[in-house]
Amino acid sequence: MTTTIATGIPHTPWKPDRVESLKRLITGLEFRPPPHGAIYPERSDTGEEVKVFAERAPLHVWSRDLWQWGLDTGANWLLQIQEDVTVCPDFYRCLRALLESAPGGIVALHTAHPAAKTLALQGHRWCSSADGVIGTAYAIRREELGYQLSWRNNNLRPGGAEAITEDTLIGCYALATRRRVYHPIPTLIDHDLEIGSNFPQNAGNPFKRPVVTAPRDLDVLGIEVQQLQDPDFWGIPSLPSLIPHLGRLWHATPDLCARWVRGWSTSQHDEAVADACPPEYRRFVR
Repeated sequence: MTTTIATGIPHTPWKPDRVESLKRLITGLEFRPPPHGAIYPERSDTGEEVKVFAERAPLHVWSRDLWQWGLDTGANWLLQIQEDVTVCPDFYRCLRALLESAPGGIVALHTAHPAAKTLALQGHRWCSSADGVIGTAYAIRREELGYQLSWRNNNLRPGGAEAITEDTLIGCYALATRRRVYHPIPTLIDHDLEIGSNFPQNAGNPFKRPVVTAPRDLDVLGIEVQQLQDPDFWGIPSLPSLIPHLGRLWHATPDLCARWVRGWSTSQHDEAVADACPPEYRRFVR
């Protein structure tokens, strides 16, 4: 059975450079042309649904709408990908192979942890983190998406959904429910930092770009794009415990959970704080 992917793209059409980068992304993803009278494409190259979320809305509104839309499509996975992303050739073939082998239901395509460089040279195809979702691009399995939306609606204190950005909220969900976030090595996307950020407050973020990517690093790793299209390349880890776990990416996530998540206990907080990067992978980590 073919893995189906619903693709949601948040877009800020009032920013000219974002309009141009969206055009580039649409070309890179090889979407079908939009139907007559439409501005944006509505189908991928293999017929799955695509939606561009272009109306002005607070983060907690458009993210909720995007996640609910992904669930309503019935697709196996929701891909959220931002307009300032570049992708590898044959992106969807590579992504399907990757998702068919994904060891969990949350896949953060922005693999930002510096240790991914070491792991790539060691031949690892995955690493995990406790909370390392970055909004540039991520995929969530349909079942997981349903759990996450229910958790968002029922497990946050009043104001929590509004106070936490959408990618950080997924990280809080993963930490609070003891799920791991999985990161592919190499990842299939890159982040164009030449385009002005929609979040200038993140200017000092050390993790703004994935560290090992198919768009730019395959020659160093001796990998061909065709290999990325084979599920066997990504492996099917029946024992996710064998995947290197890098702990929390963000220092603040446990405190956010303590502030906003109902039922967050002292023992859970201590466990989350202790889930730090192992010493052998701590170099270059702030």
